[in-house]
Amino acid sequence: MKKYRFLPLKIDIDDTILISAKKKCKTCDSAQYFNVKPVQKEIDIINKLYDMGYTIFVHTARGWKDYRLTEIQLNAVGLKYHQLICGNVPGIVIDKDSLTSAADFLKIHVNKKT
Repeated sequence: MKKYRFLPLKIDIDDTILISAKKKCKTCDSAQYFNVKPVQKEIDIINKLYDMGYTIFVHTARGWKDYRLTEIQLNAVGLKYHQLICGNVPGIVIDKDSLTSAADFLKIHVNKKT
């Protein structure tokens, strides 16, 4: 557990903690995010990790033009996080494309008896 305590956790948004109907804008061809539904199990675990002292960076491939909307969506579902970032930062990745979900990280690295 101590090995990972000081590394930030990078949490992806779409299809990891929020499920949304992604549609393409007809005029600009960028993604638009509607009808967001939280993945409550993941949100609860991430909030627990936050409360345990982990630094939570939420990152997304969404463009900066969607920053405010994304911030509103995260706050509406009650996600605890330190920073919302568009782009990439060093850390342990928790997203739909990695081998590590929030539950896996908690089970393997936090609840592990040392």
